[in-house]
Amino acid sequence: MLERIGRFLTLVWAVIGIIRNGLFGIAQPGVPMEPQNTLYPTDQYVREAYLTPIWQTGIQYNEALTPLALPDGQLPDFSLLYPIGEVLSVRDSSLAVEYTAGTDYTVASGKLRIPPGSSIPTYPYTFAYPAEASGDFRIQRADDGHYIELGNGTDSFHVTQLAVTYRPAAGTAFPGAIPAPQARFLPHTLTKLENKEPLKLLVLGDSISFGCQASGWGGFQPYMPPYYELVRQSLEAKYSTSIDMVNESIGGKQSDFGAENAAAFAEAHNPDLVILAFGMNDGFGVSVMDYYRNMLKAMSAFRAHNASVEFILVATMLPNPAVAMKSMHAEYLLPLKTLSGRGAALADMTSVTAAVLSRKQNYTDIAGNNFNHPNDWMVRVYAQTVLACFE
Repeated sequence: MLERIGRFLTLVWAVIGIIRNGLFGIAQPGVPMEPQNTLYPTDQYVREAYLTPIWQTGIQYNEALTPLALPDGQLPDFSLLYPIGEVLSVRDSSLAVEYTAGTDYTVASGKLRIPPGSSIPTYPYTFAYPAEASGDFRIQRADDGHYIELGNGTDSFHVTQLAVTYRPAAGTAFPGAIPAPQARFLPHTLTKLENKEPLKLLVLGDSISFGCQASGWGGFQPYMPPYYELVRQSLEAKYSTSIDMVNESIGGKQSDFGAENAAAFAEAHNPDLVILAFGMNDGFGVSVMDYYRNMLKAMSAFRAHNASVEFILVATMLPNPAVAMKSMHAEYLLPLKTLSGRGAALADMTSVTAAVLSRKQNYTDIAGNNFNHPNDWMVRVYAQTVLACFE
């Protein structure tokens, strides 16, 4: 019965969204982009390279890959987001060590192969999925009886990840919908940016928006800034202006934290733009209806203080799909779509994550803690998805 009620409510939300935003108010998928083939250095952070969207099919810079063995101990050939046309560089996660083509790696049928005798470190399946539940940071998998090793607040998974720069094979496309341009939903923000007026940006979310597992947050090489800092840097560079940014995100918080504190944050900061990014922690127990109510309450509180405030609503990345807990993360996307429209753009990391995982074989390729925090590569994808809202 409750499930039927939930389906009915989601239908109601969809109708409300169409009525509120107009039939064409909800953002439609974007169109494929021209490939970007400028070759930038691969041993350092280059904003232009790192913020080029992964859905354009030109050079892919320092895409993360964890050389994790299969449960039987065999080392597979590793899939990247796109089939490989040409490898340009393979480095360790710090970007300081470059590996040698032909000796340390080869390409086989569009995948990266690590041959015997390679100097690239590889890791057993039990490194990420131990058979025992000892330790404070392990939760059970849903499928094979093993556990998920968590690396919260450490570089234990970061240091295992390779950074692969490559040209995709000809004719390949991004395996999902292209994030939609939504500048029309942010008219006040764009006007301030274009006129070089002061802009106050508030970031409000959970540990992902706090910055957890970005190497810059953790203090380890190559010191990748969290996604919100990449967004700020990109907008400041594009519009030749400065942005006053404040972050009230706290690790472990759910959407009710935003709902309960939005009025106080509005009073304290009077933001022009709010990045509202809850869902990862909610997804293991908060009903879709309660999540919707919390997000709506938070938005309403900000609007009560400043009627022209605008939002970027971030639909969370997906957690490790192997976890043996019910996940409702993807179900939050529809209520966020109904809340988006005039004054509120949607950064759909949920769908982007699903597309990425349809190609990449290990969740360790996208996570900094093997469970629910983005690694440096996925931090960049977060920033790219948020920045797409300004197009």
